[in-house]
Amino acid sequence: MTLLDEATFYRRLHLGNPGDIEFYERVTRGAESVLELGCGWGRITRAFAGAPCVVGLDHNAAFLEEARHSPQVEATTQFLQEDIRSFDLQKYDLPSTVFQKIVIPYNTLYSLGGAAGVEACFKRAFQHLAPEGELWFDVYPMDALQEALMAGHLTEDDDEPVAVQDWEGAKVRIFENSRLDHTQQRLRVTYQALGEDDALLAEMSMVHDYLLIDELARLLTQVGLSLLGGFGDFSGTALSDDPEQVILGARHRSAFED
Repeated sequence: MTLLDEATFYRRLHLGNPGDIEFYERVTRGAESVLELGCGWGRITRAFAGAPCVVGLDHNAAFLEEARHSPQVEATTQFLQEDIRSFDLQKYDLPSTVFQKIVIPYNTLYSLGGAAGVEACFKRAFQHLAPEGELWFDVYPMDALQEALMAGHLTEDDDEPVAVQDWEGAKVRIFENSRLDHTQQRLRVTYQALGEDDALLAEMSMVHDYLLIDELARLLTQVGLSLLGGFGDFSGTALSDDPEQVILGARHRSAFED
């Protein structure tokens, strides 16, 4: 088995969170237009089949090409290569450039370089959101871990694999090595896929600049959005101090003022 490239390894490793597709189907149900920021290869996009206008943005050309040819995604969905911190859809011939629902799934916000990148993304989303529209996103929770780290309670990586997958009939063990800088709120993760005799089959490194719940809420407010509420998992459990996920929704502040 040959060494996999990073994009293929990412595709095999990051399969989403249980219930996320169904959640985004629920919160976008009935919408005439849906914009997905960080759509990747269209894993979540299939949830928007009922909307007449669906647009997905991502920076990865290979993933977008796969999304365009996916039989699970409506043929009318348009996939565009854009930086979600600086996009402007006015230059495209689209059915609409304002959307009733905008979604940012699967930790995409943590890949934008920190608070400045997240704020830029929120600003662009606000500019493309219909007055009564809603923005929804999910990220993994960091508040409890950040508090523990600041108190001096350190965690260590487990030596056990985080996943075991079947690649071409062979069992492959996936290991994760994490380095967390709580002062910078930065998480560096390296994944390795090992086959028989510990042969290295794939390796990938990622950097996430994470934010806390209050920081995310503050950035939403700064760009003109008001928090609708949040959930602690994709089944709709209330957001707690130590949730499984952080899922937040927001709407134009003007919608609350009318």
